[in-house]
Amino acid sequence: MSVLKNRPLPLVLAVLLMAVSAVAEPGSFLPMGGVQVQAQQEATENAKDEAFYMLNAFWFKEDGGAEKYAEYMAAAGPFVAKHGGKGGDAYIPVAAMIGKFDADLVFFVEWPNDKAFTTFLADPGYQAVSQL
Repeated sequence: MSVLKNRPLPLVLAVLLMAVSAVAEPGSFLPMGGVQVQAQQEATENAKDEAFYMLNAFWFKEDGGAEKYAEYMAAAGPFVAKHGGKGGDAYIPVAAMIGKFDADLVFFVEWPNDKAFTTFLADPGYQAVSQL
């Protein structure tokens, strides 16, 4: 996966932990070797001015889901770029090493910082195409 080439493993793990901590109660322990959510939230707060990678995984409906997503990407892509987002290579997973992961498409988007991402989400132009 060229997107992950030369990327440190802790970066990838941080993205996954951020996703997990978003659904857990502050101060609680996750069943992952005692990772404390509060510590992760503090690390996330400290990293708001740092670049981060957002993992995107999609499962498309068979009746035109992939085509609809291509339409969305064509419309939303300029807004991602406008706010500093950079897409990497996209992949179609063929096998999972552990468990079941059967997404139709996966890729990362690099964002320069938290503010760039939230500004992108609030952009009126993006809002107009976000429901495609």
